[in-house]
Amino acid sequence: MNLCVAVTDGVYGIPAEGIRVRLLDRLDYGEWLETGQDRTDVNGRAELSVDTSVDRALRLELDMDAYYATLGVRSAHPLITLTIHLPGNRPAPRVRLVVAPLAYMTYLEL
Repeated sequence: MNLCVAVTDGVYGIPAEGIRVRLLDRLDYGEWLETGQDRTDVNGRAELSVDTSVDRALRLELDMDAYYATLGVRSAHPLITLTIHLPGNRPAPRVRLVVAPLAYMTYLEL
């Protein structure tokens, strides 16, 4: 299934397009392995393939420096890192973020 990451720019109230999103999966011995990456589209969404049949811990990294550089702004959070636990055997999850140069808010829809 796909993990959907949806990002809204809280300053302008529009989808945040062009943010690079990396997906990392935690291995049994605790290391993290990159398993995918995407960029948010015109709707502020990135789709990342993930096995949702088993419990797992995932890490998402969003490159905010590059996004805000296109707007001529410096972000207080150059890289947003989210570590989430996904319970197995659920529908495709969504991670939603509202971002601004000095803050961000996130929630997980299971």
